[in-house]
Amino acid sequence: FGPPPAATERLLLAQEARLLAGAAGIVCIRAAEDRGLLLESVPGEPALARLIARGVPLRRLDASRAYLPPPPGVASLDAAAALEAALRDLVRRLRRP
Repeated sequence: FGPPPAATERLLLAQEARLLAGAAGIVCIRAAEDRGLLLESVPGEPALARLIARGVPLRRLDASRAYLPPPPGVASLDAAAALEAALRDLVRRLRRP
């Protein structure tokens, strides 16, 4: 049958990011400025602190939100490709123990 179409690959990537982020205590992932991601946790939950302790380079914005900078090399990509690269980077980081 061959590889799935690009749109299907992106859908699977988005779902994997949602599942892994949810397991880590993240309730919302949004595109943010400079092609990074905004992660949001339930207020009062230590999800963001746990990710920071695991080495995820988050910049805390407040108690329940943090900015994840884009991976290197996305500045030259269009917005859709940059978002895909940022999600792939997030998934890679969330898969780590």
